[in-house]
Amino acid sequence: MIKPANALKALLLLLVIMSLSLKPVHDAPTHQLWIYVTGVTPSNISKINIGLYRQQDNFPKRDGTFKHHIVAANNDTIKVKFEVPFGEYAVAASNDVNGNGKLDRNSFGYPVEPFGFSRGFRPTVRGPRFQECAFQFSRQNQLIYVKLAE
Repeated sequence: MIKPANALKALLLLLVIMSLSLKPVHDAPTHQLWIYVTGVTPSNISKINIGLYRQQDNFPKRDGTFKHHIVAANNDTIKVKFEVPFGEYAVAASNDVNGNGKLDRNSFGYPVEPFGFSRGFRPTVRGPRFQECAFQFSRQNQLIYVKLAE
């Protein structure tokens, strides 16, 4: 005969194991979002940094991305796939021409290496705000173009 205390322990253990095997309900399904970066200066040492941001992220700071890719700048157009849930996003991209791992800036803080944002935003006296670059990702295999310029 099984003691009630042992049966309770076995039941609790079974419930814990079952709960660990279930996928959380709050995980939204992901879909393919393609970012095409144009205006790249191809070279053997340069890299393209592409950051994908949500509204609550620290846009356009590199350390504030939702998702981030760094790829070789081996062509004048770079294609990168992000697997993300549908929603509102913004993109910031830059071409690290000298391969030093950062976006170089002049003494006024303006980038001296090519950069660009979604929706074609071009900053003048200040950096972009999320809403100025935001787009709605709402269909599988959606394409977003970012043109780099100095």
